[in-house]
Amino acid sequence: MAVCCVATVSRSAMLGLFISAAVMIPYLPRTARRWALVAGPAFLIVLFVAIPGMVSTLFGTATAGSSDPSITARTDDYPLAWTLVVQQPVFGHGPGTWMPVNAMDIFDNEYLFTAVTMGAVGLAGLVIYLLVPALASMLAARFAPDPELRLLAGSIAAAMFVALASSAAFDSMSFNTFALLVPIFVGLAGTVWLLVLQQLNQTPGIERSTGNHATRKK
Repeated sequence: MAVCCVATVSRSAMLGLFISAAVMIPYLPRTARRWALVAGPAFLIVLFVAIPGMVSTLFGTATAGSSDPSITARTDDYPLAWTLVVQQPVFGHGPGTWMPVNAMDIFDNEYLFTAVTMGAVGLAGLVIYLLVPALASMLAARFAPDPELRLLAGSIAAAMFVALASSAAFDSMSFNTFALLVPIFVGLAGTVWLLVLQQLNQTPGIERSTGNHATRKK
């Protein structure tokens, strides 16, 4: 997967790869975690030797800033989006109503697109839809007594945080694959949350967090 992300020279792919690694690696078993921390630099060294210029290309792509037309095409949409949001700030102009004639007016940002079409209510719903499962699965990974369940919860948290971040880079919900996969991970997040609660309730002597205080099973 790392090779494919690098081969595309895509900022969104590299961002997703970095976020998934940053979220999931802490929940790996100790030996696997050490290997993962070694594999990252080793992969860059192999990439530098095998494909001359690739590392500098990736770095230049990631730090291009306003000199990159793919970035300016996105930031140029902000004034238009703000104008449309001000016109209908609460509920937006309606789902499916934004069909620009000019392709440059397509919002390559799901949060902008949602704010325009569904307003503040829809934007809040989208953030909750992506953020709550991410946080729930991360908390499940934090308190999971079983290493395998901890890794599963961490993996689901990584996927949800990637969805949360990458939605700022393209109109994610307009793509069927993204829109159909996210609900699966939302369901998985709820599942690991319940499994961790079940394990904590069945394991004596383990502190478990409930609301704003912790209790210890007698």
